[in-house]
Amino acid sequence: MSELILALDQGTSATKACVYEPPGRLRGSASIPVRRHSPAPGSVEQDPLELLESCRAAAAAALADAGASASDLRCAALANQGESFVLFDDAGTPLGPVVSWQDTRSGHVLERLDAEGHREPIERRTGLPLHAEFSAPKLAHRLAEAPLPAGSRFGTLDTWLIHGLHPAAPHVTDRATASRTMLIGLEDDDWSEDLLELFAVPYEILPTIVPCDDVGAQILVEGHELPLTVSSYDMGLALLGHACLDRGDLKATFGTCLGVMGATGPEAVEARGLLTTLAYTLGRSPAFALDGEIAAAGALFNWALRLGLAGSLDELEGLAASTTSSAGAVVVPAITGLGAPHWRDDAEGAIVGLTEAVGRAELAHAVFDAVAWSLSDVLAAMRAVGIEVDELRVDGGLTRSRLLLRRCADVCQTPLTIGAQREATAFGSAALAMLADGSATGGDLRAAARGTERVDPGAAPSDAEAEAWATAVAGVL
Repeated sequence: MSELILALDQGTSATKACVYEPPGRLRGSASIPVRRHSPAPGSVEQDPLELLESCRAAAAAALADAGASASDLRCAALANQGESFVLFDDAGTPLGPVVSWQDTRSGHVLERLDAEGHREPIERRTGLPLHAEFSAPKLAHRLAEAPLPAGSRFGTLDTWLIHGLHPAAPHVTDRATASRTMLIGLEDDDWSEDLLELFAVPYEILPTIVPCDDVGAQILVEGHELPLTVSSYDMGLALLGHACLDRGDLKATFGTCLGVMGATGPEAVEARGLLTTLAYTLGRSPAFALDGEIAAAGALFNWALRLGLAGSLDELEGLAASTTSSAGAVVVPAITGLGAPHWRDDAEGAIVGLTEAVGRAELAHAVFDAVAWSLSDVLAAMRAVGIEVDELRVDGGLTRSRLLLRRCADVCQTPLTIGAQREATAFGSAALAMLADGSATGGDLRAAARGTERVDPGAAPSDAEAEAWATAVAGVL
């Protein structure tokens, strides 16, 4: 009997495919880069056909890397970007580009809803801040531009990929990804009529909502029909990929953004400045989490490199490590606004505390500190609602920077453990499939995900450093 699981992780900058043998052995993997386009200020778009083809190419390359064929696979699992969407017709032809979660052209929609007094009801109902990241305001903006042709369909990226990977695929989205649209209540199982009315979205264009672990779809992989049993969005699956199964288990993914998430179990918990979100469903039971997405991590380092501080991340780290402090300089990393726990699209970055003592090395050190202090603010919001932050399980490309991990451990006074699964999101999707069909237990996943490399905190930052950070952020806000 075939036992291997194909995990597809369609992300913003790359599509990754991994082939797993239960309960957690990685047999093969591949990554295909994908492009983003910004044709106008605030617009961020992707080519839906390129994303679809990248899934096919990544799957084929991962199978080749594993020395396996499609007939060796038992099932497939899918992770998607969450808040990006595309419109397409009955024949599967895109009606435009993918509108990325990073797109901010829907500001006027948010302003109208806020002015009409809908902010608090929407946020209470959905667990999401009234923010441009989510699908509903972007869709409302698109629908206001021009009427849709008859037979048009809306899809989050799971919908689009499921549709495109099989000619007879159903028009569906998983329950967790649906929860990131702002068109469904946190505790609901179907689209909310009042939210659809607020955003002027017609029900008939929307996909059917299905459980994350019972998608009921098939995909074609190298001509072989394969059950697609699992679908959810990337951050929720990364939480599972770190085996964060119990209330208070926390993970942080150091990528373009810094995705911090803490499991709260079957209970939806509210915390000021954080999203209450559905990470995934298992056996129709919800697994809720607190989500504290920090807008800039890798993006901040890329900015520093473009500025000319250094020629590479390694060089920037060496420069920052050559001094013991930032000499009082503070970088507020609002280069694309501020995410959790502030959620201010209009915030602009700042460098404060510049004196003659601040040179290139000190400014580089302040860049590393900015990520650490941003993380500290999110963890403080978690602690404020009784989440005990005893350990942070981390993954992502930036974890190769030991200086960054040390600064985060010191500033947050929290140990960091690097996860054993280098592709936490892909492994999370495979893990959900394994839990659903009984081929792995929670204990198996904990053993497979548990990292052995740990960064313990050293000396805590001074009160003066904490005050300087708080003052700088307050100035930006």
